[in-house]
Amino acid sequence: MFEACAESGLSALAFCQRAGIPRTTFTRWQQRVKVVPSQAQTAAFVELPLSVAGSSASLAPGEFELSLPGGVTLRWKR
Repeated sequence: MFEACAESGLSALAFCQRAGIPRTTFTRWQQRVKVVPSQAQTAAFVELPLSVAGSSASLAPGEFELSLPGGVTLRWKR
């Protein structure tokens, strides 16, 4: 969405109004992910090794946990 906004030539407010997105939500997410369209990178596949040196194997097979910067942790089970 941030890229589409930059490419639209519209102000962020006009883009949000046209897309039906609350401007505050757009701004909050933009600040959270700190996306700069000119610095955006192409998404790539990152292999998750089954074991990492120094990691604890406290999760059961089929369970995954991903800790992200800012204290965000994603957990899922198969």
